[in-house]
Amino acid sequence: MRRSFAGAGAVALALALSTVTAQDSGWWSQAGFALNVPRGWQITRDVPDHGLTLRPAEAGAPLVSIVTWHMSVGVSGPEGAAEEHERLLAAAMRYRRLGVEAIRAPGVGEGVLVQGVAQGADGGEQGSLFAAFVAGTRAYVVGTFTKAGAFDRARNDYLEPVLSGFALTGGAPAVGPSRPLSPGRATEASPTPPPRTEGGSTPESGTPATSTPRGETYADPTGFSLAPPLGWRCAVEGNCVRVSSREGASLLLAPVRCPEGAPGWVEAADLIAECLGGLDGVRLVSCDRQPAAGGALWLRVKAEADGQALEGRFSLAATDGAGLLTGVLAPAGRMDATGGAAREVLASFQADLPDPRTPAAATGGTERRDLGGPLVLAQPDGWTLLGGPAAYDRKPVIAIEGRATDGTNGWFVWQQPVRPMFRELTDAMRRLGFRDGDPYYAYDGIDPRMVLPRGPAADLVTRRLLPEALRGTGDGPATREDPVSGLALLGRGGEQTSLVETAGGWFVVSQAPIGEEREGRFWEAACLGFGGTPGHRAEAARALERVVRSATVPASADAATRAGLEALIAVTRAALDSTTWRELIGGPALPALPTGKGAGAERRHYAVSAPVIEAWSLTSAGPGP
Repeated sequence: MRRSFAGAGAVALALALSTVTAQDSGWWSQAGFALNVPRGWQITRDVPDHGLTLRPAEAGAPLVSIVTWHMSVGVSGPEGAAEEHERLLAAAMRYRRLGVEAIRAPGVGEGVLVQGVAQGADGGEQGSLFAAFVAGTRAYVVGTFTKAGAFDRARNDYLEPVLSGFALTGGAPAVGPSRPLSPGRATEASPTPPPRTEGGSTPESGTPATSTPRGETYADPTGFSLAPPLGWRCAVEGNCVRVSSREGASLLLAPVRCPEGAPGWVEAADLIAECLGGLDGVRLVSCDRQPAAGGALWLRVKAEADGQALEGRFSLAATDGAGLLTGVLAPAGRMDATGGAAREVLASFQADLPDPRTPAAATGGTERRDLGGPLVLAQPDGWTLLGGPAAYDRKPVIAIEGRATDGTNGWFVWQQPVRPMFRELTDAMRRLGFRDGDPYYAYDGIDPRMVLPRGPAADLVTRRLLPEALRGTGDGPATREDPVSGLALLGRGGEQTSLVETAGGWFVVSQAPIGEEREGRFWEAACLGFGGTPGHRAEAARALERVVRSATVPASADAATRAGLEALIAVTRAALDSTTWRELIGGPALPALPTGKGAGAERRHYAVSAPVIEAWSLTSAGPGP
């Protein structure tokens, strides 16, 4: 028997059934299985086409459930069936997978046995144990809840007796329901949860009493389906699927393209801005990163619509070239009332849309530009470049600014390093009449330094680093500063790097002292900055990257200038290759994928991953305060 263990993930087994009715076993053969009920056991619930629940002869023993359904398009194998079952049930409770083991049952064949821990609304934990099998497109799950740590007994005394009499007959029809019975839909018919057994081990349904009654499944002709809560409206607006309530809350889902790796949080913020921009009267106010959970990027959003304050939580997870942006937007103070419904809608979401894995065009630009000095680079399409290489104390420096010409107000800056250098302002200098901003001539320099105390990077951004077009505007003042690690633009001892946000964009700023304190308390800085209209800031970052990565020094440059410029380019490229920058920016181009079938386009299946649904379950509306 082969044993392996999976990473963190949502896992449990529960059968959400409607009313108890007396049934014969005719539907079992239609569903493709046969069952010999163990001696002394009783069928307590039997729902045709979905499953049944068995009660062992032993008093107080945990119930054993059998669930069957037709798997979604693109899902295959026992592990896929297990994950699909987990994904639906993760919307109801918190789960943690402990392990998965390959098994073989006599009448069923190859399958997987999954162990996990489930935590109910009362905070109590119980073990979850289930086996998953597949025949054709149909999945079969047999499982039980048990006391935490009692997996061996649950397997030997309760699971094995059912599996020994369980067989797949191959009689299942080729078509049928696309996913397991949703916990929320079952709760609509039977809102009262069953009693817990001794030790809190085996509820007959994993659905909490707070589950939201569901309406009929909405199937959109563009290729997606979901089950909204009763009274909620579903529509496609812009590139987003929007499910909205009468109280003004909205759940947004947008399939996205991510050709290389995980998305960065600046481009995630751009996607959110793009989605909100497609909603009538909604305006993004701010977007802040939240602690990661469930393998997804999380952001907290503030917005407004017709003067009403809105708040929201959004997640973005992407693998294998495709991802799904999900979020809840609600009037301020209403997030707690919306989170439960959001989890269940996310669990029901299924989509088959045009395959997004064809990479979108990166920021283009093949024209090589000589900016008036020994530096040649590519000018990105839709951008004008200003500045270029210069000299300070007869050593090369780089000062380039880019401005978008497409009406997005995009901009970027590359100052490597910032010039002039700076001189701390001491009490002795004040007595001599020096003030902030005055020139200061050092005995070992040719060009003047500037008198400027070294302080927060945000002060330096506001006073010296903003593009000229932003100075004196509402987009200028810095609003936040966070220290970052793993990214350096100067390569000097004592260097400190910060991420500074302004109303118009972002700056990565490095600061470091020069020489010993007795040499005069000099210091210097370097920066990369980008910004523009919300929804286009990642484009500005891409243009900045294009410029840095294309920069070369012509052979005609003298040896000292060539060495100096190549050293500056190398340290900047190393910063762009850092994990810190990649987490901030992500991979090339992450546009929202337009919904719609598209003539002849290959299809790709989407569903919200179990870890993401589990993370939404941690609080009423996802991680973060």
